[in-house]
Amino acid sequence: MRKDRSFFSKALAATVPTLKDPAFFEVLVDDAMKMAEPAWIGNAEALSSFDVSERTPEFVKPVMVLWGRSDYIVTRSHGPGLRPGRIRKVNSRSLKGVGHSVIAEDPARFLDLLRDFTARF
Repeated sequence: MRKDRSFFSKALAATVPTLKDPAFFEVLVDDAMKMAEPAWIGNAEALSSFDVSERTPEFVKPVMVLWGRSDYIVTRSHGPGLRPGRIRKVNSRSLKGVGHSVIAEDPARFLDLLRDFTARF
């Protein structure tokens, strides 16, 4: 995937299905294509094996979880470990109109949510 920009671009597009800024998307693709191979492989390996779900009750700081309803990577089935009871102070939001990356797909909305969340502490 890293060697074929067109293929990689299609894969990345699936993570940001509502992104409306083609120039910004091309910058994202360019930056991702420059990622060092050990980081690329290491990230994939870490994501496939990283699981701290048994330790989440130990975390006592406030947590904001944003899930885009059009996310094809992190699905609704991943949610139970992030619900109240597993994390003590969780604010979980299910967002219409975004996929995997609300920060890229709707930055203004992300900033509003972040400001609201941080204003409480």
